[in-house]
Amino acid sequence: RFSNVPGQPSLLARDSNLQQTMGSLEGPSFLDVLIMNTHYGCGRKCKQRITCKNGGFVNSRDCSKCKCPPGFTGDFCQREDYGSMPSCGGVLLAEEQEKELYFTTTPGKTCNYHIKAPMGRKISVVLKSVKGRCEHGCGRDRVEFKVDVDPRPIGYRFCCPEEGSRRFSSSSSSLPILLTSTISSSSARLLYRL
Repeated sequence: RFSNVPGQPSLLARDSNLQQTMGSLEGPSFLDVLIMNTHYGCGRKCKQRITCKNGGFVNSRDCSKCKCPPGFTGDFCQREDYGSMPSCGGVLLAEEQEKELYFTTTPGKTCNYHIKAPMGRKISVVLKSVKGRCEHGCGRDRVEFKVDVDPRPIGYRFCCPEEGSRRFSSSSSSLPILLTSTISSSSARLLYRL
């Protein structure tokens, strides 16, 4: 029997920071598409073998290019994608001293930052505030932190003001942060350090 208690989620993520990754109605994720392409052998039609970076896979509609996970771009997913918002996005270096980042986007735009640390070091983050369309799954307006070593899965997503004051760390020396606005403006304020 299916449980439905008003105001309570039907499923709870083991990691509470992943709660908003469930139930998004934006369509298949990058991993969903990769799994389907692998299952149906879409890449086998490509005679030329190419190497995709950052978790990308061969684009079976154009065998000379790769399909890239969110946050990466280029024919072989070799470059960071800074998003579509002018004068927003880039690479930031984490240091021992805490730094603050505040960024915002307008509807239909994205802004991506890639925080980097020295090899073997991890990045600590405190999410201070987030503004966006507050909805289950954070499918339209959100900030997403790709904390895993593998950039393909959906990361920690937040879109509701009450989700501020979260603490977490990256699993590697790189942390892509993706701010997406579909319907309303989105913003995020965070602190980061080694």
